[in-house]
Amino acid sequence: MINFLRFLFVSVVLVGGASVTLLPIYFESRLPVKPYTRLLSDLSHQRVEKAEIKGNRVVVITADGERYICYSSGDRGLGDRLAAAGAQVEFLPVIGPEIAWIALALIVSGLLFYLFVWRERRGAVGAHTKGKFKIAREGKRVTFDDVAGISEAR
Repeated sequence: MINFLRFLFVSVVLVGGASVTLLPIYFESRLPVKPYTRLLSDLSHQRVEKAEIKGNRVVVITADGERYICYSSGDRGLGDRLAAAGAQVEFLPVIGPEIAWIALALIVSGLLFYLFVWRERRGAVGAHTKGKFKIAREGKRVTFDDVAGISEAR
């Protein structure tokens, strides 16, 4: 039972790690893409409440709650202009889907390592618990003299 609980704990941690890695990328990719001029228009009318800048990708949240993505073309002063307009600006590291797939591959390989290599060392391949077997004897005690020379008898 304890081994099963360990397996369950490791599985939950690994699936949770995959979820934390992949879900934000999935939900962010479902946002509509607007032209960069839309961001500049919202910025000039001070409708931008928050902006998350990841490289040239900008996730914009307007004052009325609309979320969209736009791509800047190397505008280095964008963060300063957003801050000057009263928007909350957050610079995030660029993490693309390829990084998420690498993280998922590491998580899956960790799970496979746990299942096959680590458990095999303990002698419990494919089982969640170790069986405790007892050797059944018929009450007769077997001595060395009883089995000595048995290979020559065959």
